[in-house]
Amino acid sequence: MDIIWKEQGFIYNEEYRELNEQTLLLDGRLSREEAAAHPHVYCDIQEAFAGRELSEGSLENPTIMYIVPNVYWIDDPLATDTLQKKEGDRAPFGMHVNSRSLKIVGLSEKPENIVIAGNRGQSHACNGNYTLFSFQVEELFLANLTLGNYCCVDLVYPTNPALNQQKRTESVTQAQLAFQEGEKLCADNCRFVSRLNLVPVCGAKRALYRNCHFESTDDALNGNAVYVGCDFDFYGNRPIYQATGTGAVFIDCIFRSRIKTLGTEAEQYLTKEGGQIALIDCCYETAENVPVRVDWTKYPLPSLKCYQYGVVQNGKPVILGGGGSEETVQLQGKKALEAYVFEYEAKRYINIENLLGGSEGWNPLGEPEISKKAGKLRIPTFMQLQTDREKIVYGEDAIHVTAKVFLFSGEECRERVDFRLEKRDTVYAELIPETEHSCRIENRNHSEQEKQLVVHACTESGLEAAVAISVEPCLFPAPKLTGEPVMKMVREMGCVTLSYALSSKERTDASEISWYRCDTAAGEGAVLCAVTKRSIPLQCYRLTAADIGKYIKAVIIPRLSGSLPGIAKEVMTSFPVTEDEVDEKYLFTDFSELPDENQPELRRGSWTLDCARPVDIEINSSTFGSWKMDSSIPAWQYGETGNGSKGVGFYQNTQGARLRFAPVLKQYGDMSLTVKADPAKTAGQGFGSAGQYMDFGIKFEVEKLTGYALRVIRVKEASDAVAMALVEYREGKSSYLTALQLVSCYLTGFCVTVRLEGKTLIATAECDTPQPAYQMEKGYAHEVRLESEVSVNPEGGILIWHTGTPGTGGWQNTTMLHSIEVEWETASE
Repeated sequence: MDIIWKEQGFIYNEEYRELNEQTLLLDGRLSREEAAAHPHVYCDIQEAFAGRELSEGSLENPTIMYIVPNVYWIDDPLATDTLQKKEGDRAPFGMHVNSRSLKIVGLSEKPENIVIAGNRGQSHACNGNYTLFSFQVEELFLANLTLGNYCCVDLVYPTNPALNQQKRTESVTQAQLAFQEGEKLCADNCRFVSRLNLVPVCGAKRALYRNCHFESTDDALNGNAVYVGCDFDFYGNRPIYQATGTGAVFIDCIFRSRIKTLGTEAEQYLTKEGGQIALIDCCYETAENVPVRVDWTKYPLPSLKCYQYGVVQNGKPVILGGGGSEETVQLQGKKALEAYVFEYEAKRYINIENLLGGSEGWNPLGEPEISKKAGKLRIPTFMQLQTDREKIVYGEDAIHVTAKVFLFSGEECRERVDFRLEKRDTVYAELIPETEHSCRIENRNHSEQEKQLVVHACTESGLEAAVAISVEPCLFPAPKLTGEPVMKMVREMGCVTLSYALSSKERTDASEISWYRCDTAAGEGAVLCAVTKRSIPLQCYRLTAADIGKYIKAVIIPRLSGSLPGIAKEVMTSFPVTEDEVDEKYLFTDFSELPDENQPELRRGSWTLDCARPVDIEINSSTFGSWKMDSSIPAWQYGETGNGSKGVGFYQNTQGARLRFAPVLKQYGDMSLTVKADPAKTAGQGFGSAGQYMDFGIKFEVEKLTGYALRVIRVKEASDAVAMALVEYREGKSSYLTALQLVSCYLTGFCVTVRLEGKTLIATAECDTPQPAYQMEKGYAHEVRLESEVSVNPEGGILIWHTGTPGTGGWQNTTMLHSIEVEWETASE
């Protein structure tokens, strides 16, 4: 529909709007000459939002920017330059908008007709997470428009196909929309389109999205906002990174799972890192009505409580997390429901004023007096339990637990709270009420183990909260060693064993045994080689070639499960280890005995654990983040994580975690390295950002860093695969020996072998996880064999180097190592 110009304004869609210094028009169809002929009219979006007029708005008289249907690119969608983040900005922004109070209104009831678009993303014409807008706006109102980052989404504009734009990349990449610094946001009848890290105008202290459409993968939505009548297309499992403050509220919303394949994660979560969510009268829809498990978060903390009412999946009632979920609080029949919706004079109302009203009663949905008339204000939505400490040592003072109740605004209010322990936990602790808002927990733990208990609390309105505490057992006296421990060489097994007896057998043996190799029979030059982990006494030490000519020492600290430690006792071998007691052609570890602490000193026959940045990586590259390495913390950690990493193993605790081994001999021929590992990422991309990689190296001179490796690297061309190639290191700098090949096997059950046969370097990789059909259609290899002719060197060292960030929770971008197996041939053979 065309504009009819009037002296002071214009008519559009049969409605007259007057233009002035605080009422502006953006029409991308106009030429510059046509726009200049009318005061307060723009044809260029950059000029429109950068103009002085925009800053004239006040809270009483906001600036209004009307936008005519069209596609508005905030910069050239075909640009090939690389945008950099400016100093002081939180992200690389396309545009900064400054105004006290601003309304941006599309002149169509169809928001898809007014598109404000960008076409850059992380590693795709941008160094960092490209973001369309930085809004420095105290009060921001958006209506009838689309904000879209089309870096990895096709822009389809039905009313004028000539304005269609093909996505820049097939890879799902970080491509964001907007941050706001201000008090209020109201988005009405808008569309927010991107994929990873959507960020649909996040940051306002009070945010409302009404009748809006969202498309995203993970880490995308505003985690402290109210969504009313919105619909969501989820292309990932965790659309909210973390619900913060008093959380996120969804009322009358529709969630659609659009995941191509759920693979090992056949669940639809709402958050990655938890936080409170409330779902009121919401609906989950899945393709062909195939049920997908719905839950709040994959790894809930004991303190997590989320609320639901009237939630259905494919038309049937559903409880998030299943019927036994301790995180789910159902609001049927509870006063707390009225904090979100209520009935008054036979009509249903959404209680926006209770949620977002604040002291001035803000209610952008209208009818601000209804909540007050119905007496439905100041109804709390959030309760939190706080403790003065997390653990009770037996015999110490009790832990004090205090409850705080909040309105959605974060303002604290008062309501009586009742506390309880689960019946099974009352054996280990006693709960004693103190006031209407506090209690104390006293230790009654007479078991062998430390126990984690959960204190529960509820209010009369139906709010619930929980907090986890630990109670240590009543420590038994330390056991004593009866007789002398006996060390024995078992040649047929290539190991040394330690046998001993304790004065008490009343509890499980949890003695701590550490093994050292020493230069002399007096224990001089001791090097820690193996340690007890997970309270399982390490009574056997497997010898390596580094032990030849050395004395083996064991230090045992006698202990029972739940007892005090006893007096340490040292035991030494009488004679040094001989060559015939060791197999120097073979090395194996599953990391269950390897010390976790950093061991930066290079010693032949020993593992070196540290963190470092490769010399050929840019220090300021956003691909690798700030890379603030901290050598005071262990670079590697042994334990359990989650997602694609199964069981226990050795995983990276900091960026640049490096693991090296230099064998004893100086002349080696052919060799092979086999590593079994589980990446935590389940989509196949392996790392947090494109460009991050992990090298598996052989034939290394580990001090000068010269040798060969298989590189596994996340590349910008794929978000569901990695690339692999053979590389050569020369004094720390690496270069590619083969072309990069896209591979989909960097998943649970990953197994890589790198070997040198004569002058031929060969790497093979595969995994236990079946390849999804859609990856097969993309042509990704699910097994790989790479080969290159190289120069022979006499080295026999190995290198494992992870350049990626550990990720969320300190592990969600890591690769867990389960075992390393190395075989050598000596050069003389």
